[in-house]
Amino acid sequence: MRKLSLIYILLILLIGICKGQEGQDLKYSLPENITKDSLVSDILENGSVQAYNDLSSFFFSNAYFEEILPYSLMMANKWKYPDAMLDVYVILLALNDCLFYRNVNVMDAMSRNMALEYLIRYNSTAKSSNKKADIYKFHVQKLIDDNK
Repeated sequence: MRKLSLIYILLILLIGICKGQEGQDLKYSLPENITKDSLVSDILENGSVQAYNDLSSFFFSNAYFEEILPYSLMMANKWKYPDAMLDVYVILLALNDCLFYRNVNVMDAMSRNMALEYLIRYNSTAKSSNKKADIYKFHVQKLIDDNK
C-alpha cells in the first residue's frame, strides 16, 4: 500500500505541472508569522531541514518547481540532505515535462545526467526506509533494466 501511495504522490507531482499557473489560488500557505525570506535565510545559513521542508512543501504544493530548485541544490550539496537530492531529481524531470522515469530520454543530455546523478546520490546517502526501497525499485532499477 505504501508503494502505491508513493507512486501516486510522485505521479501527482509530475502530472500536476501546468505552465502558466500564475494567478491561481495557493494550495498551501506558509505557517503564520513565517516568511519565505526567513525560511530561505535559515536554509542558507544553517541548513535547517525544517525550514527546507516548509519551503519545499509550499513550492511543490503550488507547482513552483523552478523556485525551489536553488534551495534543493544548496541543501543537497552543502548540507548533504538526501531528500533534497531526491527533490532535485524530481524537479529536473518536472521542468523537462518528463513523466516518471521513463521519459528521461527526452531531456537534454546535461539535464538528464544531472537528474540521474542526484537520484544516485540520494540512493547512496539516504538511510534505509520504505521510501528509499520504493525509489530504488521504481526509478533506479527500472532505469538500469531499461538500459541493459
